[in-house]
Amino acid sequence: MAEPRSLPDDLEGRAFSRDDAERAGLRPGRLRRRDIRRPFHGVQIVGSFGTLRERCTAYRVRMKPGQAFSHQTLVLLQGLPLARAFEEELDLHVSVVMPGRAPTTRGVVGHRIRIAPPVVDLGGLPVVRMDEAWAQMAPLLAVDELIVLGDAVLWREHELLEAMRAAAETP
Repeated sequence: MAEPRSLPDDLEGRAFSRDDAERAGLRPGRLRRRDIRRPFHGVQIVGSFGTLRERCTAYRVRMKPGQAFSHQTLVLLQGLPLARAFEEELDLHVSVVMPGRAPTTRGVVGHRIRIAPPVVDLGGLPVVRMDEAWAQMAPLLAVDELIVLGDAVLWREHELLEAMRAAAETP
């Protein structure tokens, strides 16, 4: 079998959608070649997507407005302490404000939240602010783990103290 033809420069080394491929002039058959991986429905990539950041960058291609990386995905992207079980999880956690629909695709855990949290940019990725991620982790962690995580958040972003206090007092 012949080697696959190289991709146009603007698609090489990044995740892209079918629409991107079509605009670049790729034929559908080219997208079925062995060098193209499909980490998520509707997302193609040539090359690596194994690290958390690479998986998030690949999924970013199909994110809808109002969606943001959240929960343990954000905590791990920030390099904050979490139990090994969370580090070994491969699914990405993505939140959307109600009444929006939570994403439902292989490799993604979707969450619908009632109140829109502040969303910030983390190296090109839309993420909830760290105080929100800390609050999202509360039901998943033991009290001592939550305290360790909260200390780590405040060590980096001490200005979030009041927001974290408010989150701790909100059911």
